[in-house]
Amino acid sequence: MNIHTQLHQANFKGVDRIDAQLLLLFCLGKSQSDRAWLIAHDDAVIDSAIAQQFTALCQQRLNGVPLAYLVGEKPFFGINLHVDSRVLVPRPDTETLVDWALSIQATRTVLDLGTGSGAIALAIKHTQPEWKVTAIDYSADALDVARGNASRLGLDIDFVQSAWFDALKTEHDHARFDLTKFDLIISNPPYIADDDPHMAALKKKKKKKKKKKKKKKKKKKKKKKKKKKKKKKKKKKKKKKKKKKKKKKKKKKKKKKKKKKKKKKKKKKKKKKKKKKKKKKKKKKKKKKKKKKKKKKKKKKKKKKKKKKKKKKKKKKKKKKKKKKKKKKKKKKKKKKKKKKKKKKKKKKKKKKKKKKKKKKKKKKKKKKKKKKKKKKKKKKKKKKKKKKKKKKKKKKKKKKKKKKKKKKKKKKKKKKKKKKKKKKKKKKKKKKKKKKKKKKKKKKKKKKKKKKKKKKKKKKKKKKKKKKKKKKKKKKKKKKKKKKKKKKKKKKKKKKKKKKKKKKKKKKKKKKKRGGW
Repeated sequence: MNIHTQLHQANFKGVDRIDAQLLLLFCLGKSQSDRAWLIAHDDAVIDSAIAQQFTALCQQRLNGVPLAYLVGEKPFFGINLHVDSRVLVPRPDTETLVDWALSIQATRTVLDLGTGSGAIALAIKHTQPEWKVTAIDYSADALDVARGNASRLGLDIDFVQSAWFDALKTEHDHARFDLTKFDLIISNPPYIADDDPHMAALKKKKKKKKKKKKKKKKKKKKKKKKKKKKKKKKKKKKKKKKKKKKKKKKKKKKKKKKKKKKKKKKKKKKKKKKKKKKKKKKKKKKKKKKKKKKKKKKKKKKKKKKKKKKKKKKKKKKKKKKKKKKKKKKKKKKKKKKKKKKKKKKKKKKKKKKKKKKKKKKKKKKKKKKKKKKKKKKKKKKKKKKKKKKKKKKKKKKKKKKKKKKKKKKKKKKKKKKKKKKKKKKKKKKKKKKKKKKKKKKKKKKKKKKKKKKKKKKKKKKKKKKKKKKKKKKKKKKKKKKKKKKKKKKKKKKKKKKKKKKKKKKKKKKKKKKRGGW
């Protein structure tokens, strides 16, 4: 088992979550400040011996044993104290008392009355090692625990066994220690004296508890009397019930006799029905046998036909294979011829390319010479053209202005025509859209109808399948019932035979006895 399951089981039993964690850390031999380790390693497996120890400690905690007694230590004001049943467990509230004592700066000597485990005295000495601390307690066992804590922590404290200040006085009632030498006397006693004025309130509470106990006893006596009365009433009722049961039994016997007579009549009717059924079954069996014979003959004929067909197919396959082989040979020959032709063509192409390259080089040289001549002629022509262009530009500008005016008029006319055409097109499109929508709706309706039909068909098929299954189940049940009935009949017959044999034996014995008497 792992850590998570152990803690979960302890919480389920009623152990506090923190108490369970601290007990498990104690069993694992870890310090009480390692609770984070448990959460990080909750999958870690625990040894069976540790698990048994943990369950035993959890049970003690549920029985009311303090956690500090089980673990054997209690942290107090930054120090770990050994604690057991000889002393009371120091509470966290007493740490405020230590804070108050340390806040007084004038202190040098301290007296701790009723030290117990030495929690207050050791905490003061631990924080202020220069101070002189004296601790007093009436219990010798408590002082042993306190001395052990001091030696373990390495703190020097004077421990004295006394009832308050008794040990500090001499025979002549003079102080052995001058009480004025103690700068601070501190105490946190857990006891209350009998003369304490607060005891009166506690005594009243005890009286109230006694009264409550007396009332409970009276109530218990009354309940016992009521129970006795109820028992007497129950006995009377039981007698009445017995009488009623006897009457009912007599009525039941009469009813059983009537039922037996009815059953006998029913059995006779059933026997007659069974005989009729048997005759019908025999007739059906004869018909089935005839049908089976006919089927067998038909099957034999079919088998013969199939064999003949198979033989024909095999012959055809052989012929096809021969044809395929011939075709493959022809294809191979053709491929070889094609490869030879391709090689010849490649050689011719290479020769042509070489000739073309030589011709191109000659042409390039001729072109370069022609280009030089053309450039010279072009320069002369450009000069003449520039003069002509200037004259033409002036004429073109005038013509362009006239053309622009004409174009603007034409554009206006075209725009008007386009607008009219667009309106007509929009009307046509709307009409087409309406027609398309109508067609789509019709198609959707048709599809829905088809889907509904398909669903109905599927449902019908499912119903048919279910009916068939039910019929099969019913047939199986009927067969089982018939088998059971047959078994019962056989058992009854055997019983009857045994009874008859016994009767015969008894009769024979009686006859023998009579003969012996003669």
